[in-house]
Amino acid sequence: MAKSNRNQQKKDQREALILRSAANLFHLHGFAGVTMDTLAAEADITKPTLYNHFASKDAIVERLLLLGLQQVNGYLEASAHIAFQRDRLVFILRCMMLAGLDDPLPLVGLHDAVARAAADRLEGARQLSTQIDTTLSDIILDGQAKNEIIRELDPSAIISVMFALMQAVNARVAQNTPPDQVRELSRLFELVFVRGISV
Repeated sequence: MAKSNRNQQKKDQREALILRSAANLFHLHGFAGVTMDTLAAEADITKPTLYNHFASKDAIVERLLLLGLQQVNGYLEASAHIAFQRDRLVFILRCMMLAGLDDPLPLVGLHDAVARAAADRLEGARQLSTQIDTTLSDIILDGQAKNEIIRELDPSAIISVMFALMQAVNARVAQNTPPDQVRELSRLFELVFVRGISV
């Protein structure tokens, strides 16, 4: 039993290393610019070991996507107590932008075409993605009804901007930008976002 737990722990650690390496490489080179060979080299494992954990590059993207969606969903749940919808959106955006400082792994490529294609193939990811989009849209529409958010703005455009800002900040994390500079960029994006949506 103890040996089984240790083996599972080793497997989980190796998969986390592979996912972290993939996240870094996808940020730096894009999905098409990463091969299983380069990923194995980055993770400092053999290619057969990599294939023991993930059958394909798509499988890695799917896992990263699901982890990222779960993380964003957690931010939605954590924001439920915030009364003003605009403030709730800003809280979610801040969490998304600064998540990479704690763990850059999950938020890779959430709004990237490859990730969206992976989401379409994964029923669980598709459902969670739809749930997140619906919840964010509901927050925006409620904020617009309460005159907190400009009514003429399309909720899907606001959501796209949030994910684009998250990607821009997390790309800096992947480039090893110092954390204080990442936080400053995040604050700047947050100010621009608030000004852009506020009545």
